[in-house]
Amino acid sequence: MSKVPPRLSKVLEMLSLVPPLLSKVPAMLSKVLATLSKVLAMLFKVPAMMTNAPPTLSNVLEMLSKVLETLSKVPPMLSKVSPILSKVQPKLCQELSVTCNT
Repeated sequence: MSKVPPRLSKVLEMLSLVPPLLSKVPAMLSKVLATLSKVLAMLFKVPAMMTNAPPTLSNVLEMLSKVLETLSKVPPMLSKVSPILSKVQPKLCQELSVTCNT
């Protein structure tokens, strides 16, 4: 086994922590999505008499729906990233001839 600079071994150690953290992200994002959808639902319950509300309210609603739409695309993308990272990390360790905690 070759000598690895301490800084590099620290980076590799941190890399090994990434996949488990990534696996927690979709759950956190789904909680955020749930909260945002509740907020949207409350905003849509604004009384019908407010249909003549200033355009800012409709702008806010439109923006929130776009945010929700974008956020809903994130968990599937993250689920693709995590397996890739878990494959890359051992190869990187092997390439550098160091042992990694996986």
